[in-house]
Amino acid sequence: MKEDYTKYTSKELLDDDYFIHSMIQPTPESIEFWNSLIINDVVDYEEFKKAEAFVLLMRRPKKIMTAKERNEMWINIEIRNKQNLRKNIRKKQLYLWGAVASFFLVLSALSFFFYKQTMPVTLDFQEIMAGMQDVAESKDIQLILSDNKTIELEETSVEIEVNKEGEVLVNSKQMAVNSKQMAETVAPEKEEEISYNQLIVPLGRHSRLTLPDGTKMHINAGTKVIFPDRFKKKEREIFVDGEVYLEVAENKKVPFFVHTATMDVKVLGTVFNIRAYKEDKDQEVVLVTGSVQVTTKDKHEAMLSPNQKLGYSEGKCHISGINAHDYVSWINGYFIYKKEPLLNIMKHISRYYGIEVVCGEKINSLTCSGKLDLKENLDIVMKDLAQILTLEIKKNENTYHIN
Repeated sequence: MKEDYTKYTSKELLDDDYFIHSMIQPTPESIEFWNSLIINDVVDYEEFKKAEAFVLLMRRPKKIMTAKERNEMWINIEIRNKQNLRKNIRKKQLYLWGAVASFFLVLSALSFFFYKQTMPVTLDFQEIMAGMQDVAESKDIQLILSDNKTIELEETSVEIEVNKEGEVLVNSKQMAVNSKQMAETVAPEKEEEISYNQLIVPLGRHSRLTLPDGTKMHINAGTKVIFPDRFKKKEREIFVDGEVYLEVAENKKVPFFVHTATMDVKVLGTVFNIRAYKEDKDQEVVLVTGSVQVTTKDKHEAMLSPNQKLGYSEGKCHISGINAHDYVSWINGYFIYKKEPLLNIMKHISRYYGIEVVCGEKINSLTCSGKLDLKENLDIVMKDLAQILTLEIKKNENTYHIN
């Protein structure tokens, strides 16, 4: 904690770890500390409120902002704070009331995050995800532990397990022991201080992951996952950007949440598939067994039964009856399609094999049905598709051009 905050600007406050921590996890001591700085004119009230407003706004569920959007947010915050200042005569008294209100607002937000049954995507996950290496730039599967140790795996497909003792096993071989996890194991008073690991599965690679509670995941190509060293007492949660198939370990007292950029899925113990690549406008949840509750960022809520699919696109939801087996067949090494647009098939192939596919405009209307064996050599797969659909497919280095 810095001792001298004299005339700090809002941007300097946002660069200060103690200020950020005070806004997100306020304590009576931190509230009293900032109150005293405002009352004694050590910190400028207007700058403080701008920084505080920025932190609270960033805590809301939202997409990662562009530079233009961030600038617009700053302008709006400045305008709003100037308007508030004109309406109030006694600045210091207003701050005291504002500090109390902010304290309860943040506590309410934290309570909502930790205990509400359908929890929103949090900024913490979004920030970590934004800082992770792009799957298009990755060559190897990367497991980044909460103590910042990185394990790079060259295999095309690997099996990873993080057990309750903090041991990390890759293909049944112990690779590391997470020091943070072990430290918390012997300090039960810090049980709620959860640390998170990051898994990057690039294009053309696949992984299986066993979580500390026994939940098993199949992770498709081009996917990022954030998961904890161990789960909290009252809920289990992970964050996904991409496609995963989950067999959630049943625990009726501790619900399991899968957060994506657009959806939250709550389960108690079930098997389902979620496809939610942030670059795709069409996303979906497919239920195999059990039941799940889906809440979108637009506050649409739905309960799914086995062999139902929730499709979400451009703010609209649609639930349909399907054969769930067709949608999860990728975990067994093949795709099953029924009148699927060819553009979607090529997108799946591109991710699974880690190659680029460029499609001509005239294939937009084509659909395809059948079984696609992913164990086959890619050149054979593309040749078969060309013959069945009367396509012209040309290969240029690592790119396929289809007309």
